[in-house]
Amino acid sequence: MQAQLKEAPAQPRRGGLSRRLVKVLGATLLFCTLAAADGCPVTVFQSNFDNDAIGGPPASAQPIGTASVLGDPGAVVVVGPPTGTSGNWVQITRASVTQSAVETLRCSLTQGGQGTFTLTAQLFIPSGAGLASVGFMSMAGSQEFMHLDFQQDGTVRVDDDSSKVFGSFPHGMPFTLQVVLTITGSQVQADITLFGSSTSGSFTAFNSTPIVFAQSFDTIDFFMGFPWTGSFDVQGILVDDTPPSTSM
Repeated sequence: MQAQLKEAPAQPRRGGLSRRLVKVLGATLLFCTLAAADGCPVTVFQSNFDNDAIGGPPASAQPIGTASVLGDPGAVVVVGPPTGTSGNWVQITRASVTQSAVETLRCSLTQGGQGTFTLTAQLFIPSGAGLASVGFMSMAGSQEFMHLDFQQDGTVRVDDDSSKVFGSFPHGMPFTLQVVLTITGSQVQADITLFGSSTSGSFTAFNSTPIVFAQSFDTIDFFMGFPWTGSFDVQGILVDDTPPSTSM
C-alpha cells in the first residue's frame, strides 16, 4: 500500500493583515469618506484645555480646529474647575468699564459655510457677572451674523432684541448650551436649547442680517464686551457639521 501524504496544517500568518481584512478596511474607509461628503456629521471643532497651563492662554491647536484669544493680555486664560465641575476651563474676564477691548475666546472651525452645525458647550457664569455672549461669525471672524447674550436676570437674549428673550439659567452653576444652526441658500435657523440643573428653555431664531454673511460661517466667539465687567467660564466646546447631501 502506498503511504498517504497528509497536508501540513496551515500556519497562521504573522506580521501583517490578511488580504481579506485589508479589503474590508479599505472598503470601510471609502464608505466613511463618501458618507462624510454626503450629509453625515463631521466634527469641525473640539476643545480640550486639560493639558494647558493654568493661568496661561489656551493652546492654539485644539484636538480639532484652532483656538485664539482677542483682547487685553491675561483676560482670557485657562483656569481650574469651577464649583461642581471637573477639568480645566477657559475664563473670559473684563476687569474694567474703561477697557475698550472685547475679551474673546475665538474658535475657528476646520470647515464652514452652508450646512447644519450643532454647537454644544458648557458655561459657568458667576453671580454678578456682566453679559456673557456667544457670537456666530463669518469671514474668519470679521463679520457677526447672530449672537446670544446670557443676561444678568438669568435669561437669554438673541441679537439684542427684547422680543427674542427666553429660558432660565442659574448663576454659579454649570449648564449646557446647544445651538443647532441650519444655514441654507435662503435663510438661517438657530434652534437654541439650554440643559442642566435649574436650567430650562428653548427658542428658534432666524437671521436678522443679510444671508450672505451666514453663508461664510466659520467661527464661534465666546466674549464679554462693553460696558460689562466680570468673568465667565467655558469648557467642552464641540461643533459638528452635517453638510448638505449631494445624493441624487
